[in-house]
Amino acid sequence: MGSKKRMKRGGASRAVEVVEGEKGECIGTGATAEMFSWGTEHVLKLFRTPFEHTVDTEAERSRAVHACGVASPAVFQIEEVEGRRGIVFARVEGRSLMSYIGERGIDSIARALAEVHAAIHRVPSAGLPTLREQIESEPGLDAEARATHLARIDQMPAGEVVCHGDLHPGNIVLSPNGPVIFDWVNAMSAPAAADVARTLMLIGYQGISEQTPADIRKARKELVATYLEVYLELTGVTREEVARCEPAMAAALLQVAPDHFEREALEEIIAS
Repeated sequence: MGSKKRMKRGGASRAVEVVEGEKGECIGTGATAEMFSWGTEHVLKLFRTPFEHTVDTEAERSRAVHACGVASPAVFQIEEVEGRRGIVFARVEGRSLMSYIGERGIDSIARALAEVHAAIHRVPSAGLPTLREQIESEPGLDAEARATHLARIDQMPAGEVVCHGDLHPGNIVLSPNGPVIFDWVNAMSAPAAADVARTLMLIGYQGISEQTPADIRKARKELVATYLEVYLELTGVTREEVARCEPAMAAALLQVAPDHFEREALEEIIAS
């Protein structure tokens, strides 16, 4: 591992450990960022230019989640490399849960997802914004839309636990020491049922189009059904509580994908 030093950021009382290194080989790519080696025990998540505005948010929320004890990568410094900003994380060896679907089958993946999500929701939130605070500060909402979203939040059950906000099998890596959860830019303090409802929308609807093969659509619906069944068995959350959160999450999905080909189904959820 490269040499380390301690430093302070912005006069804050908390020290940020800095790991010296340089950008190495590319070890992964995603929609918002690329992952590069940073020495042997760390990685640099280098954001694509349109998403660089999320760097500080992801770093801060990832630190808060890791400090809470959630199984997530340790966070080090923010770096600027080749004109792009990124975050240095501890390197985690392993494969994503999604990559095992051909070997283990849908039921196994759904059960593992439910177990990981239940474990996250056992952790009390600390240092994360609430769902209401996120809506109140969202710059892309006009006054009417903001009021509508806040009214939907008021219909949700009570509870403030660590919520991922974007959990799906691709954000879970099975390491030799157990599952590790990545990509915490949407992390918040919210009712567990709201996080579950968000995952139902992600897997059941997000990214699906008329061109999506029928067998893929069917597999995603099966994964959603099994995941929800197992999650409810593992926790005290009820199906009714999740249903109370689904209108807000369906509306959020339609906000970013207004021409979704299953818009009618999503609108039915919103109206329920």
